[in-house]
Order: sequence, then structure tokens, then C-alpha cells
Amino acid sequence: MNRDKYLEAVRLRMPETRYVHTLGVMKTAKRLAKVYGESEQDAELAAILHDVAKFADRYWLKQQIVEHHMDERLLSFHHELWHAPVGALVAQQEFGVTKQTILDAIRFHTTGRANMSKLEKIIYRAGGEDEKTLSDRAAALRKMSEIRRRIQGGEA
Repeated sequence: MNRDKYLEAVRLRMPETRYVHTLGVMKTAKRLAKVYGESEQDAELAAILHDVAKFADRYWLKQQIVEHHMDERLLSFHHELWHAPVGALVAQQEFGVTKQTILDAIRFHTTGRANMSKLEKIIYRAGGEDEKTLSDRAAALRKMSEIRRRIQGGEA
């Protein structure tokens, strides 16, 4: 599938404002990939697909997490974070993405993780370019901190 077909496919899955965001993430990701010596094509594809499941029904997202034996701790996170791991699944199953680095960049674009690859960092950073995304990420980080405190306190 070529770039334009990927773009058209994701455009059908999201509101126009999120599609515009996706285009911005794509542009930023390609620029950062060039600066940091990462594949611009991989950055572009990960950026295009990073929110492919963002507007999927939350019950469907939960079903995918359970049926595909993803880490069940995901279900204790706010449902807004579920689209990233499920998006990686969609990228693989529906769009034929097989490159693990691209799938991981999609999977961890909302939460990050320890020892992120360059591509993961690029997509994580590129996704934070607009104010709404920054606001959403701040809320997600607050929720993650709360969960982390519960886990460390033995409540989870």
C-alpha cells in the first residue's frame, strides 16, 4: 500500500481535526527522522498509523486487548490509552505492517517506555506537537502516576 492509500484509509477512521493532527505528526516525524538518522519511510508510516484505532469503540478496543492476550494491566489504564497497543495490532493485521520497530512506535506513542528506540522517541515526540495532545498526555501521565502509586503500594 502506498502512502496516499494509507492516508486515505486513516482519514476514514477519524474526524478531520485528528487527520490534520496526523498530517502534522507525519511531517514532524519525517523531519526528526532525518535529523536523527532514522528511516524517514518508517517514521512516516508509524506517524500515519499512530492513531488508526483512536476513535474505535472502547468496548471493541477492550475486546481486542483480551482476545489478543495483550497485557491485562492495560485494562486498568484509562481507555484513551488503549488505542495505541490496539493500533499496533490494526497496523499489523489490517495494513500488513510487519516491521517490529514501526509496530512498537505505534504501540508506545502514548505512554513511552524505558529504553525506547529512536523511532519510538520520534513518534512519541512528534505526537506531542499540538496543545490538545499535550493536554491529553498530561492527563494520561497523571493517571499513570496514580496507577504506579497504587502498584507500588500493593493496591493493584
